[in-house]
Amino acid sequence: MNAARIREIGTHVESDGETVTIEGSLHKFANDGLNNYDDFHSSRLLATIGEMADLWGFDPRQAQIRSLEFGANFRVEGTAAAFLQNLVAHGTRSLPRGEG
Repeated sequence: MNAARIREIGTHVESDGETVTIEGSLHKFANDGLNNYDDFHSSRLLATIGEMADLWGFDPRQAQIRSLEFGANFRVEGTAAAFLQNLVAHGTRSLPRGEG
């Protein structure tokens, strides 16, 4: 298996020569591996996938997604401290009032 890391994206080419695994943040890749805390709209996502397809020579229309994780940002009223005080769970753990 060949492996490489480019702009915070890990790649693994399996010995069959047909399977490529790409792991990491597409958002970070789009930002030259620096961060993922700016807006990342669908147009940038598509451009990033196109850039990766050109770089690694694959057809994104033929690619299979085996796992996908995404996040969302929400605007909340009040302070961050007040928001955290009202959290009821983190992951699979319930939080007592005020622990957030």
